[in-house]
Parts: sequence; structure tokens; C-alpha cells
Amino acid sequence: MILEHLDRIKDGANDVYSLTNLSKYIEKNLYLEGKRYQFGDKYGFQAAIINDDSRVTNTVKPAQIGMTTATMAYILAAASTQKKFNSIYSLPTSNDAQKLVTTKLDPLIQGSPELKRILDYHVDNNELKKLGNNFIFIRGSRSETAALSISADALVADEIDRSDPDTLKQFRSRLQASELQIIKQFSTPTIEGVGIAKEAETSKRYRHMGKCACCGNVWLPTYHTDIIIPGYGGDLKEITKTSIKDVQWQKARWNCPSCGKDPQLHPSTLQWVCENVQDNYEAHTYYVSPVTACLVLKPAYLVRTSTEFNTRSEWANQTLGETCEEENEQIVLTDIDNAEVEQNLDSTEIHYFGADMGIFCAVSIGRMTQEGLMVVVHRELVPLANFEKRRLELMRKYKCIISVHDTQPYVTEIMRICDMDTNAYGAIFTTTKTTEMYTLQEKLENPEEGRLNLRMLKINRTVALDAIRDMFKERKILMAKTEKSDNFKDQYVSLKRVQHFVKDELTFQWVKTDKEDHMMFSLLYLYLAIKLRGRTQGWTALGSVPLVSKYVAKANI
Repeated sequence: MILEHLDRIKDGANDVYSLTNLSKYIEKNLYLEGKRYQFGDKYGFQAAIINDDSRVTNTVKPAQIGMTTATMAYILAAASTQKKFNSIYSLPTSNDAQKLVTTKLDPLIQGSPELKRILDYHVDNNELKKLGNNFIFIRGSRSETAALSISADALVADEIDRSDPDTLKQFRSRLQASELQIIKQFSTPTIEGVGIAKEAETSKRYRHMGKCACCGNVWLPTYHTDIIIPGYGGDLKEITKTSIKDVQWQKARWNCPSCGKDPQLHPSTLQWVCENVQDNYEAHTYYVSPVTACLVLKPAYLVRTSTEFNTRSEWANQTLGETCEEENEQIVLTDIDNAEVEQNLDSTEIHYFGADMGIFCAVSIGRMTQEGLMVVVHRELVPLANFEKRRLELMRKYKCIISVHDTQPYVTEIMRICDMDTNAYGAIFTTTKTTEMYTLQEKLENPEEGRLNLRMLKINRTVALDAIRDMFKERKILMAKTEKSDNFKDQYVSLKRVQHFVKDELTFQWVKTDKEDHMMFSLLYLYLAIKLRGRTQGWTALGSVPLVSKYVAKANI
């Protein structure tokens, strides 16, 4: 006890610990499962990441490699050694936050005499801890009061791909008054352009280079090209749960591309190398790969687990720490290429109109054949100032009988359109859990009740976009190719279907990447306008026209 007290006096007098050497404090003062906390060779990469001196540090990682415990130790060490270091630790849900406190945070504190000594037991619960003069806030990103009344110097965001991005923005805003404004965020990745992968795009990116113990070759090893199984010459992707018994997967090993021998990878021979040195980003991103954790994620384990997941993409995310997506789950450029045809799809039959509102409003016009083929005959972007005039021109030209428009943020314009056209509808997205694609709300204006004159579609976003994806996959969408088609392609694939927790329930949602998506939503509104066929009013001149087209166009093969 006396020696420990003298050590504390010595460390305090010399101001030994800064934010760039907290791993030393952790190894000296923290205990994990009854043993002194040690990074060692297995987890030495964690020390390098938490000691990083950049203001923003991202970590792209596989699951279960100890980053949660390491960053938890980091904020405990910072709270214990720094004069002012209030921090927020964020997880996807409030349940996740409570479990973290119970299984990781409290055991670290209670098992470490130094932390127990400075813990304020009057401020010690599942949402807030006080060590010395510093506070640690623990929050789920999907809590309704997650970011209220919190001011901090640092944010640690755990599993940001599963977290609510809007709440994370609020958490980051809570750092504004601090001189430090430190952000450390990490996650198992999902797909490109989302979550941690998106954060990595605007950072200096570091990867672990390996060095062969036999020939000295330095390269970037990957599972896909540098793991071999003796006696097996096929593609590793072809190994399945039923065929793994036929290969010597237990003898899988890394393979040096230079000498063809086992490079005997070891953390002591690895080196972090920045792939974009010239970029002047302040953030640093570390890619933790099976090479980084080579003493934990061994080749045999990687091969075996590749056969145990429901999808290849989930395995790549969880085990390799790589972005990956299943083509059958997403809308991809191949789907758009298959849908576009270089032929005139115009017809004298009736059509439907979908518009996504914005500074430039995306318009899609089409019809449905008896075979269930949605034929898109016209697409264009219309300046908002000219939208109502251009809409009437297009409605007349293509004999459009029903139109659906994005209501937000131009409610006044959509109300005016609904006043003039009894077959025009506004549309909003809802968070309903039902499997219904949409519900229809038709209300007349009532100023006394504050009711607007809007015919409104309340759309289940996930169900509706899933339906559009399925139509693309089944080649039930044809779109007339135009000179501007190439400019529209990215807008159809910018939305990505990813897993999310909604009130602690795992579900799928379509999330926006950093690309435009107006054409995709105008196509969705067109699809919904077609589904409203049979509800038309006032089109007596076209009363005898069939609502479903008999026209059949030949798809690309």
C-alpha cells in the first residue's frame, strides 16, 4: 500500500501520463479478470490505436478482438489521469450500454484498486460514473434522451454501423466547448459508404504490412490471396459446410507470394503503413485485419468460420473486418443496365407520374403491363421553380391519371397540386412495423381542426424499397435509355440495405450513402402511383381506357 501511494505521488508530481501514453497507465493500474491488464503481443495493436495522437481515430475491425474493453480502459485511464476529461461512451442501444456497464466497465473498476479508490460512489450507476473530477456518460444511441444535457471532452462510439447516425451527430456536437474534442470510433464494417467505412474515406488510412521471416518480402497479406491449404488447389470460396471435411483445413497457413513459404507472421514483424500519405486529413483510420490479430485469428479458424455464416458477406464483415454486400440484397449497377433498353417505350395508353421533390425535382413516368412489367417511358430533372408548369405538360403528353409526390419539404406546393388535381397524392415515410407497403389517408381541408387538404400516402419505406429491389432482380422494370441515363445510374444504387437495431430489435433498413438518390425515389413514387390505379376521379374522357397496359417490351438479355 505504501509503495503504491508513493508511486501515485511520483506519477502526479512528474505528470507522467498524457493522452498518448495511456496504455502504460492501463498496464500498470488496471486489472482484468483478476490479472494485471496486459496488451502483450496478441493485442499490442490496441495500444497503438488508443495512444494515437490524432483528434479523430477510426478503427475498422473484425468482431470479438477486444476493442470495446480496450477503449473502455482508455476512458477510465484518461478520467483517472487528466485534469479535465469528461467522456461519452456510446453504443447502439440502451440495452447494449447497460450490458457494457455490467460485464465490462464495473468489473474493470471494481477489480482495479486505483480506480476503486477514486470512484465517487455517490455517482455510480448504469448511465454515469465519476472518477476523480471527471464524468463518464454511457449512452445508447437510440435512447430518446441520449444526448440531452451532456457536455464532454471526448466521445467513444462503439459499433457505429449499428448506431443511429443522427444521435452520433448530437454526441459529437457535445464536444464543441472542449479544447480536446477527441473522437474515437470503431465498428465491424457492413458495406461501402456506410458507417465506419464512410468515416474512413476522409482520413489517413493505416494498414498492417507483413514481413516474411524466410525471404524478407514485405507485402499486404489478405485472406483472399495469401492463405493456402495443403493439397487443395481450388478457390477458398468453394469450401462449404459439407465439403470442408474433404480438405485439410486445420493445416491452412499464410503463404508468402515471393518465396511460397510460411511467412511466420508475428506482431513484432508487422508495420502500420499509411496508404494515402499525401492527404491532409486530421483523422486516422486503422484497419484491424486477420494479419493485425494474427495470434488470435489464425488461418484454420478463418477457413472454418467461412462455412458457418448464413451469408458470405456477414462472414467477411464479422471475421475479416471487411466491407461486403450480397448482390441479391442490394440494387446494383448490373440491375440498372438490365433494366435500361435502347428503344422507344412510348404508348398512347394511360400512364402514371412519380416525383421526388427538391431544388431539382426528379420525375419518372410509366405504366404497368398485364404481365406485371413496369415500363418507364420518361425521366427528367425539373427545376423546382418550373415544376408545376412542367408537371402539367408531362401529365397531358403522357395521359397520366395518378401522380404521387414527395411531400417534404415543399408542403405548400403539394397542397396546391392536390387542390387542382383530385388524383394527386402527397407521400411521407412512416416507421410502422406492419408489413403493409402503405396506407392511404384522404382528408378534406378543415381550418378549424388544423387539417390540410392533402391526400396522403403513408409509406413503409423498407417494404416499398424491398419491392422495387425485387422487381429489378426479377427484371420486371424497363426504362427507356436517354442521353442522361448515365447521370442517373448512381442515384438508383445509392441506397443500401443494412442491418439496424430499432428499439433493441434487429431489422433491415435502407440507408442513404453520400450519393444522390432522387431518381430512385421518383421511381418508387411512380410504382405507388401505379398501385393506386382504379382510384381515379374526374377523368371521364378516358373512362374507357384500360388501367393496365397490354404493351409488352422486350427486356435486355
